[in-house]
Amino acid sequence: DCPYGDTALLRGDGSTCAEHIAKYPSACYNNETREICCSSCARLHTGTYACPYGDRRVGCTRDLCDQVLPNGTLLAELCCGTCNYTGPRECRDVTLIDDFTCQERIESYSSQGCYNGTVAFHCCASCSKMRLDIPGCEYGDLIKGGYCGLEANYDYSGCTKRLTPLCCLTCDPDFRNRDGDPDSGVYLSGHLVLTFFTLLLSIMMAT
Repeated sequence: DCPYGDTALLRGDGSTCAEHIAKYPSACYNNETREICCSSCARLHTGTYACPYGDRRVGCTRDLCDQVLPNGTLLAELCCGTCNYTGPRECRDVTLIDDFTCQERIESYSSQGCYNGTVAFHCCASCSKMRLDIPGCEYGDLIKGGYCGLEANYDYSGCTKRLTPLCCLTCDPDFRNRDGDPDSGVYLSGHLVLTFFTLLLSIMMAT
């Protein structure tokens, strides 16, 4: 409903609704802006449910249309106007990606491969199964190969501000109390290696 049309001026920048919406059409997705600029947003409305006011973010380009954010959000949904988004797509794996199957591509990079938006898009089913309910750490540590387990140290004293973003799962306080493995067994192996060498050093010093 828009019985009185747009409010004359927007708070903050002093521009009219027509000027503001012409420059920032995605502002109509904001409930407050849509209420203040109801007439301008109504004129902009595309008539589609999936993309009523065009792109939901700025900076959209066609190359973003086949990418997925780590939290599972399709960039095509955010860039719905640019990508002609009409609704949810079937989440399945393609046959090949860069001449590899999804299983081969993901196994070669462990879960870290799914942080790549294009891989997550084309290998949707596989990456969805691997996604963790940890915001900012949806696919585990960004570095694999036992690095995180060794750098964090057995008491996690190595989980510094520099290391934690790269080793987000290993350094996650909640994960420390679980019997999980952020790196397909390598994490635990790294700690076993560290324990072994510590024990060996103790024996050598005692003899």
